Amino acid sequence: MDIYFQYVGFLVIYLSAAAGILITTGFLINLTLNKLGKQFKSLWNIVEFVYHKKEFKEWVKGKERLSKNTEEQEKSRRIKSSFEVYFDGGYEIEPQPNTSNTYAMGVCKLEFDVETDTLTVHLRRPGLLIGRAGIVIDGLKEYLDCNIVIKEVRKF
Repeated sequence: MDIYFQYVGFLVIYLSAAAGILITTGFLINLTLNKLGKQFKSLWNIVEFVYHKKEFKEWVKGKERLSKNTEEQEKSRRIKSSFEVYFDGGYEIEPQPNTSNTYAMGVCKLEFDVETDTLTVHLRRPGLLIGRAGIVIDGLKEYLDCNIVIKEVRKF
C-alpha cells in the first residue's frame, strides 16, 4: 500500500512539475512573441507593400487624376460664381451697374467646359445678357476671361 501512495505522490509531483513547466514555457513564448510581434508587424507591412506595389501605384495614379479633376472643378466653380457676382453682387460687392440680375434674365443653368474654356449660359431672356450693342456681354467676357455661349430656353 505504501508503494501505491508513493507512486501517486510521484505522479502528482510529476504532473504538477510538468504543468508548471508548460505554464512557464507558455508565458516565456508569449512574452517573446509580444516583443518580436512589433518587429514582425513592421516587417509584415513591408512585405505587404512590396506585394501590393502595383495596386499602390494605381491608387496613386487615381489620386493624381482626382487632383486634376478637382482643379478643373475649382476653375469651373470660380467662373460660375464670378458670373453670379458680376450680375447679382455678393458680400460687400456691388453688382455691375446698368445690368439686370440673373433672376430677371431667367438664368436656368451655367455650364463651364475647361478644355475649350467656354461658359455656356442657358437663359430665358438672352437680350438682357447681351445688352445694347453687346456692351454687357463684352464686359462680362473681359471680367471672366473666357468665351461665352448663350443658349435661349423657350417657355413651354
